[in-house]
Amino acid sequence: MYDIVGDVHGYADKLHQLLAQMGYQQKQGVYSHPSRKVIFVGDWIDRGPQVRETLSLVRAMIDGGHALAVMGNHEYNAIAFHLENPMGGHIRPHTIKNIHQHYQTLYQFKDAADEWQDYVSWFMTIPLYLNLPAIRVAHASWDDSHIALLDQLLPNGRLTPSLVQKAAIKNTPFWKAVEETLKGKEARLPHNQTFRDKDGIIRQDSRIRWWTNHSETTTYADYFFDAPAAIASLPVDYMLYQTGVTLDETSKPLFFGHYWLQGLPCLDSPRAACVDFSIAKGGVLAAYQWRGETELTNEHLVWV
Repeated sequence: MYDIVGDVHGYADKLHQLLAQMGYQQKQGVYSHPSRKVIFVGDWIDRGPQVRETLSLVRAMIDGGHALAVMGNHEYNAIAFHLENPMGGHIRPHTIKNIHQHYQTLYQFKDAADEWQDYVSWFMTIPLYLNLPAIRVAHASWDDSHIALLDQLLPNGRLTPSLVQKAAIKNTPFWKAVEETLKGKEARLPHNQTFRDKDGIIRQDSRIRWWTNHSETTTYADYFFDAPAAIASLPVDYMLYQTGVTLDETSKPLFFGHYWLQGLPCLDSPRAACVDFSIAKGGVLAAYQWRGETELTNEHLVWV
């Protein structure tokens, strides 16, 4: 059975507490459990003050066979930030915005460049998704058509330097599959609506809650993260918005992180669980303790 742990973002102290709360014991620096394994949903780096300790802890569990993991968008960004672009510069440009997002990690490894390089190489061994016999795990979304494409192109679900380069070519099917799996789904707001993002930029596309229970009463406020007031109370037109995500009674439970959910952990769906509850923004570090059930329950959510 598995304990699916949310985005850690360099908060190693909280990860120690969460693992202990779930019954894991540390022996010779490695946490293990007699009958369970952790699945990390990625995003171990950036934001928090203990990135090096977090990576050491996570890697020791994975290398020791006590944990599985999927890559987060922050690990992917770190790879692209490091890899040179044949056209010049790096695959992820070293802009002020990108450096700022990555700053905590770069600062904490400022005197350990070789160690950081080793971790970036190790990130390449982490798959983008896990399709296990009874559950599915990805960092930000699971679109059946995207996973089918990635199954064809990725060796064991893992990227290579050349595939990272290929994934940087925007508006291709491969770019979209990687982008949405790691960073989530967006959709164009209806009725020519727009919103202003946290950087003050006017946008027409908003992230969507693709995992929530959709019904005739679902509104655009339920569906979009950034629904303007003018459409917030209107029902969603599902002829316009198809998610590509299978979450019916025949589908395997799906676990993911990424979305900085607020408040005490709870589920929006009996088939899908987001385990990211904003540890790096004053929230909690959460996990779902899966025990073989096909319908997920709030009773199996734990947090510190």
